[in-house]
Amino acid sequence: MWSPGQIGAWLVLTSVVAGCASASTAPWTGDTAWLEPGATTVEALERADAAAEAAEAEAPPLSGELPDLVRALLARSPTIAASRARWRAAIERVPQASTLPQPVLTYTYLPEPVETRVGPNAHRLQLTQAIPFPTKLVARADAATALARAAGAVHDRVVRDEVTRLEDAWADYYYASRALRVVDQHLAIAKALSDVAATRYSASRGTLFDVSKAKSQLAQLGYDRIRLEEQLATTAAALNAALGRPRRAALAPPSALPNLAVDLDERALLATALAHQQELHELDQRIHAADARALLAESSWLPDLGVGVMWLGNGPARMPDVQDSGQDAVGVMFSLSLPIWFGDNAAKVAEAHAERDAALADKKAHLDRLRAAIADALFKERDARRLRTLYDEQLLPEAARAMETAEQWNQADAGHFTDFLEARGVYYSFALARERAAADHFKAVVRIEQLIGATLAPAGAPEAP
Repeated sequence: MWSPGQIGAWLVLTSVVAGCASASTAPWTGDTAWLEPGATTVEALERADAAAEAAEAEAPPLSGELPDLVRALLARSPTIAASRARWRAAIERVPQASTLPQPVLTYTYLPEPVETRVGPNAHRLQLTQAIPFPTKLVARADAATALARAAGAVHDRVVRDEVTRLEDAWADYYYASRALRVVDQHLAIAKALSDVAATRYSASRGTLFDVSKAKSQLAQLGYDRIRLEEQLATTAAALNAALGRPRRAALAPPSALPNLAVDLDERALLATALAHQQELHELDQRIHAADARALLAESSWLPDLGVGVMWLGNGPARMPDVQDSGQDAVGVMFSLSLPIWFGDNAAKVAEAHAERDAALADKKAHLDRLRAAIADALFKERDARRLRTLYDEQLLPEAARAMETAEQWNQADAGHFTDFLEARGVYYSFALARERAAADHFKAVVRIEQLIGATLAPAGAPEAP
């Protein structure tokens, strides 16, 4: 499986590139005019699909191996690109929150100048700067920083969930590919046995039931092959959709399924989740943001300072011999806000504390669901592992021995042909079920890793293809 370290390295790389670029272009984008509001029509989608398919046709075929698919997902997924852009937007809000309000420049023209001792005052120019109380700036910066970190945790969760969704679809893709191989192996034998049954029946050495049984098995194999071919195409389309590729783009079948050995108890899984799960990191940052907003609300009782300078443009005085006639005036201003609306301030504080209570309640509810989900996922993993072991160690070997015995009986006595067909049918059913159990066990492990936000164990030796 794809390790968290490899995913983390890609996240760092893509985040640095996204942060340094003034205008980023995701790999899946080209002509995006058809994505604009009102431009997304069926014809536009078909043109975009045709262009994407032409581009994919010129590129090398994408491997069906899981590490290659995860690598392509991190580079091409529009869902991950959108999440990364939202994270970058949240980061850009941090300097905005800690910056002083924009200064205000005011110009006043008096059509009828006001006469003063030194002359008529016709122009006024004023520059003012509001300075919030220091705790307000600190609280705003802390809240924005916490929300940016929460957005980072959300981005990590989106990446994790997209990788999990890809792995889940890949397991079904693997199953359909392996099951098709099992069907093809039995299909040739079933055709031969059907011919043998018909020949024996025509020579009066077999029964009509033998012919019917052989043909029904052949028909079942034919149906299974059609269904599995469609499932393979459907899961390939799901993988391509996750990668932002045309749904019919070529995708090679996987060669092997990672052999995951998981042996952890519920308490160890919960401890890992508490340390690594992305949702918990997000909820913790939202609690920090609620604390900062509470400080900001409590600071609404504190006054803000305002400073400024003013220039008054005066004309010559009408009276002669006036000292300082026509001289401009310059003044310095100070202002102080008066937070006298007690009801408004009290409501802000109550709102902030209510938001913090909600954040704590959200975390409590999530922890309750998490513990139940871990217990359920662990049961499903153990059950899938037991079923897989049952097929590998008991059912398939016993079915193989029964088939071998029935074949020996059939060779010695044609009356046992139906037993041989029945034994082959059981072995075929177990072989398909074993591949399904292996894929389901892989998906169960992936689900546990999604819940705890970390990889349980490195991939073991892959299964033999």
